[in-house]
Amino acid sequence: MEESSTSGSGNFWAGKIPCWVIRQCIPEACQTCSAYLDQSRPCWEIDDTLCKKLLGLDTCVSCEVYKLYGPEAKNHVAHC
Repeated sequence: MEESSTSGSGNFWAGKIPCWVIRQCIPEACQTCSAYLDQSRPCWEIDDTLCKKLLGLDTCVSCEVYKLYGPEAKNHVAHC
């Protein structure tokens, strides 16, 4: 599952590999995940993502997505 219907300049994930692709989320899970449904912000800025609710991630700084695109990341844009 690549993108939802949210696109354009308000899409944080434009030009990046989305968190749901990096974390290999199944399509059914994406349909209920706040990070997938609201692509205007990075997943670590959204409180009720499936990673936080189901996987118990209490901090995003250890997540590979945050390490790749977070504020301290050296490379904010990945090329697909």
